[in-house]
Amino acid sequence: MVSEVPRHPGGFFFVVDVSWTGKRGAMKQVGDYAESAGRIHDWAQQTDHAQPGDPVKAAAIVEIAQAESPPLRLRLAADSVTRVEAELAVVTEELADRRRLVLSTGHEVTS
Repeated sequence: MVSEVPRHPGGFFFVVDVSWTGKRGAMKQVGDYAESAGRIHDWAQQTDHAQPGDPVKAAAIVEIAQAESPPLRLRLAADSVTRVEAELAVVTEELADRRRLVLSTGHEVTS
């Protein structure tokens, strides 16, 4: 059986060296693109080899893929757990704040 598990943000696992400027010299930045492509270039330079995910430990993907009941969403590394916990806290608070209104929108159940 083939199944698909979407990977959620977290634990950036780069196995390719993104420091392309070392081999050909510094990349020329075009002023018009400094706020878009220039920011991405700067981010790549700053995070190269500093990502929180360990590519060797990411081999856990194989175990997850072979599981009889794989998770709906794949989360790897501590930062992904932190993001999910933060999202759950927001959703829990929103639901608590609007619980009465949310429940009032359904059909009346009669026995």
